[in-house]
Amino acid sequence: MPRLTKSLLLFLLVPALLMTAACSVSLDRDPPVRTTYLMEAKRPALPVHEPVGGSLVMGTVRVAPEFATRGLIYRMDDTRYVSDFHHDWFAPVRDQVYSTTREWLHDARVFHTLLPPSLAREADYRLDILVNTIHGDLRDEQSPAAVLELQAYLSSRGQEGERRILLASTLQSRQPLSEATPAQVAAGLSRGLADILTRLESELTQALP
Repeated sequence: MPRLTKSLLLFLLVPALLMTAACSVSLDRDPPVRTTYLMEAKRPALPVHEPVGGSLVMGTVRVAPEFATRGLIYRMDDTRYVSDFHHDWFAPVRDQVYSTTREWLHDARVFHTLLPPSLAREADYRLDILVNTIHGDLRDEQSPAAVLELQAYLSSRGQEGERRILLASTLQSRQPLSEATPAQVAAGLSRGLADILTRLESELTQALP
């Protein structure tokens, strides 16, 4: 079974050891500090499109239950994942993917208008996202990576209210990490989201009539 990398082992074990020591000496000591990370994926200053679609509303962003925790998740072997209680996301993954995707599409101007959820029935198109996996892959300590995979569904509104799927795409990004630390995993997942949104932007443009 692959063993924990030394750097990550320290991140996971030291806070627990410190807590044990604090309890044995004094109950007045401060608990271990938790570190939070923001998922950042800002669209670079690339040329924007002439809008080819009408109005879009962001639908739901769902996250597979095993990855819906706020803590960073590491894959240790083929079947075992662990969640890091002391290093977590600033906001739930679904909220960060939702807001980042919406801001990216606003900057890209693929659609003429991005409508709020309250006007969903008026939108010409709807984009729904499912996050299949979001984790640090530490199975090989010589080549750790941040892995993100999501499915995107673009649908259009028909004349009688029915919706027609225009795009169903599975997009995965694997970002190499210089070392297996929580900060590197979080940064790698941010790069992975930017990579995926770059490709999603292109696919949306091609899928629109």
